[in-house]
Amino acid sequence: MKVSSTRDPQKALAASAKAADWPRAAQLAVELGDEEKMVRFSLMAAMGRVPPGFERATPLRAAQLLAEKRHHQLAALLFEHAQDYLNAGRSASAARQPAQAARHFERAGEWLEAARCYQALSRSGEALRILDYGERSLDSAGGPRAAGQIDEIRLLRAELLLQMGQ
Repeated sequence: MKVSSTRDPQKALAASAKAADWPRAAQLAVELGDEEKMVRFSLMAAMGRVPPGFERATPLRAAQLLAEKRHHQLAALLFEHAQDYLNAGRSASAARQPAQAARHFERAGEWLEAARCYQALSRSGEALRILDYGERSLDSAGGPRAAGQIDEIRLLRAELLLQMGQ
């Protein structure tokens, strides 16, 4: 049952919950920043109930459970709210949402993963942009781990440029 849209998000949330439209209610709770409801409605959407011990769970804990149970779209929503952008990217990627995954990976500083998402979207220009930014960021950070990542970035950049005929 589809709930009619309203300008008042609180009323829309109440209407969605009353109609048992749990995914919409979860999204609205996230938009409103109501952590208790976002957790409850996300779990209801995924599992049909709130599991024991999750009545007062944090969004991060609920996101971890949702990811474990392969409810990646809802998990990404909660990971994003919890500012765990790496796991938000992983969940969005698992949910086959490469645009969202790219955005989360960028925020997490996972330049290669973000570029691969853009590559999957056939957005080579965006992939090159993020690789350039990532290389500059890692170059200023220094260290052996950064050097290894820079090598990987350069390889992916070369692959992209070859695909683009450059």
